[in-house]
Amino acid sequence: MSEETIVVIGAGVIGLTTALHIQQHLHPSQNILIVARDLPNTTSLNYASPWAGAHYRPVPGSSAQAAREDSQARRTYEYFKQLAAKDPSSGVQLLDGEEQLESPPLDYLNEANVQNAYAHLDGFRRLTQDETPSEVNWGVRYRTYVVNSPVYCAYLLRKFVLNGGQTREYTLVDPMEAFELAGTGTVRTVVNCSGLGFGDPKSFIIRGMSRAPTLRVSDAAADKGYQGKRVSSATPAL
Repeated sequence: MSEETIVVIGAGVIGLTTALHIQQHLHPSQNILIVARDLPNTTSLNYASPWAGAHYRPVPGSSAQAAREDSQARRTYEYFKQLAAKDPSSGVQLLDGEEQLESPPLDYLNEANVQNAYAHLDGFRRLTQDETPSEVNWGVRYRTYVVNSPVYCAYLLRKFVLNGGQTREYTLVDPMEAFELAGTGTVRTVVNCSGLGFGDPKSFIIRGMSRAPTLRVSDAAADKGYQGKRVSSATPAL
């Protein structure tokens, strides 16, 4: 029987994490290959993950989507909390997070929603009026994490390669091409983690990031919500 190769398309944080998870459950007759246009050694603007602000803050809500994302966020929070404690080389760091909103959405005024979203966070508490500017009407503080995205992506790739994973820097024209890659053996499974790579209209850019090396902030990750539903975030560089 020929060896089977599982192909993961994309080497952003989702592709690398997916490949690592699959790698932990491979059968002896299976290999895994990451095929990506961009690997963590690139500084391409089109390689999204290294440019991510990468800090965590909950988003209260009562919809089915909010409940699903809350469940995922809780698991992720515990994972990154443990990772920051045991392996600082991962680029993950624990710190205080603070949110201040001038005009909080209705979901933030529903106490049940707030408890569902925030109660699992270490050190969660409400900010008092003395701790916020006069225009702020809602504020909280809690322990959270920030991720140095380029370091974390390189960390994931290093783990993948050291565990026997293979990579190929190659630009696919179509996801189906991954089934026919030369030298990969039999390919029955392809996992598409390409992000914007194939022009999917349901995958699009939602925000950007600006570096501000001269800005001095505290050692907390801060989110500030303003009138007009704008939110700005300040994330310390690690």
